[in-house]
Amino acid sequence: MINKEIMDRQSVPNLTLPHPFIVISGIDHLPHPDDCHPHRWDAGAFIFCTQGQLSFTVNLRDYTMKAGDLMTILPGSIIQFRERTAPCKYFLILFQRDFIKGLHVFHSIFPLFSKIIEIPLISLHSKEKDFLQNYCMFLQDIHHNEFSKQHPGIQESLLISVFHTVNAVYQKHPIEKEDRKHPRSEEIFREFIHLVLDHYKEQRHVGFYADKLCITTKHLMDTVKKVSGKQALEIITHAVISDAQVQLHSTRLSIQEISHNLHFPNASFFGKYFKRNVGVSPMVYRKELARSRS
Repeated sequence: MINKEIMDRQSVPNLTLPHPFIVISGIDHLPHPDDCHPHRWDAGAFIFCTQGQLSFTVNLRDYTMKAGDLMTILPGSIIQFRERTAPCKYFLILFQRDFIKGLHVFHSIFPLFSKIIEIPLISLHSKEKDFLQNYCMFLQDIHHNEFSKQHPGIQESLLISVFHTVNAVYQKHPIEKEDRKHPRSEEIFREFIHLVLDHYKEQRHVGFYADKLCITTKHLMDTVKKVSGKQALEIITHAVISDAQVQLHSTRLSIQEISHNLHFPNASFFGKYFKRNVGVSPMVYRKELARSRS
């Protein structure tokens, strides 16, 4: 059964683990699409879907996960769940951001993280699916065994094993840049997304990102539209609004403080920006969240 302390609706918005890592198997325990607020996960996660389908957004990019898919979510990611088919079954392995830095394996699997940025979601081959399902079942049994809980070295070895296993699976799925229809367009789009994640709090104009990429604003807008089907400004706005919703959802910061964190000139300007894009003011949004939790 899923750990209520970790995964109830009130704790999910800012997921922080009290243990180095946790292994969960579940059905429909991820947030329901009716609760489609963004969530920031301080923890990292490997999600292996065994049944159903789940659609969500991670760091401004949309994904649809189906049975046999493996998804890696890096620590600090902003996630928004959208749609799912029922029942949705999966294995969920959560790990602390700081814990992996102390593992001796960190440097040897570091290339994995750059690859995850490129392709966080992969579809497994039949033998990989069978292996990973058996592996996750074994991992869960050992992880929850009282003997292993009494010996931290066993828990640490399990997590090292997880990273080696995931690394081996990802190595079987190379990034085929030469097969992409629009490789330069994809590259521009990825760089744009990385820039937005770095600068959305201070810069909300498309021209800033075009200048950083040394291309014209029109070129950037056309490229983003071609690759993602979205407007560049829409993606920037989504980053700002997602962060605002996370802070309204999972902190007690005042509207003024949130406005300051997002570099708006004042709370009034922030309120108008938020209402224009969400449909309600930040205060009303927070009150509606409070009512939905009660």
